[in-house]
Amino acid sequence: MKSSGFHLEDSHVTDTGRMTTLFGVVVLAFVWCCLTGEQEEDREPTEKLAHGYPPKNFEC
Repeated sequence: MKSSGFHLEDSHVTDTGRMTTLFGVVVLAFVWCCLTGEQEEDREPTEKLAHGYPPKNFEC
């Protein structure tokens, strides 16, 4: 999370309870996005290119 631009120190949250809640919400959103992407891929799979790989990698 540090390299992707989510800087916890920039949130100015000092209460550990609030930081735990913030981190929990971020984790839930990430998992929800991964599960939704997997469902979409199962519903409508992407076609593989000539070299055998998909056009974009959407794995979590």
